[in-house]
Amino acid sequence: MRSAAFSRQNAELQANRYADSKANLTKEIDSVKQQISEKQSEVAAIGTTADPVKEAELARLQTDLIQLRQSSANLLQSYESIRLAEAQSTNDVVVVEKAERSDRPVRPQVMTNTILGGVVGLLLALGVVFLMEYLDDRIRSPEQIERLLVLPTVGLIAKMDSATDKNAKPMPVAVREPRSPVVEAFRSLRTNIQFAGVDHPIRTLLVTSAGPSEGNRLSLPTWPS
Repeated sequence: MRSAAFSRQNAELQANRYADSKANLTKEIDSVKQQISEKQSEVAAIGTTADPVKEAELARLQTDLIQLRQSSANLLQSYESIRLAEAQSTNDVVVVEKAERSDRPVRPQVMTNTILGGVVGLLLALGVVFLMEYLDDRIRSPEQIERLLVLPTVGLIAKMDSATDKNAKPMPVAVREPRSPVVEAFRSLRTNIQFAGVDHPIRTLLVTSAGPSEGNRLSLPTWPS
């Protein structure tokens, strides 16, 4: 498996790193031992003598021998330190959990995406509705007229249905349906206008609507008392 191969490769890299250092120290230790052996042979060849020249040479050789032994001890200590570090070092790559192929795809998450899409769509729809309601400045009820314009409502006319027979001759709704609720609403409006002009006669009446080109200006006659 790839995880086991990677762990094995990492262990080999660590071992090779210590192996190079140990090999270099081994060469230096062997070289120092060889020099110590040579110096010891030279000291043994001189032996004990009363010759001042040989005594000076013997002292120099002994000084060199002491320095070489000290170098050898230092090299051996370094070598043992590397061996200890190598023994304490472990492979830090550990397989915590075996990787297995999932039976289900990671993406797409159909159920989650569907729920999120529904929630986001609902929020957007509510935002659009509130925005349209906020931007809508049309007047839709008599209560809004009284609250916004501070004016009374004298009448309310419902929407009239068009004639069912398109080939029939157009005629006023009061003639076509004299007892309909729409005609009664017009009669109620007429009465309210008459009462509104009791104290101050109404000379001009402006008729308008929510649609374009539906307004008209009427000159009203004076109704008899």
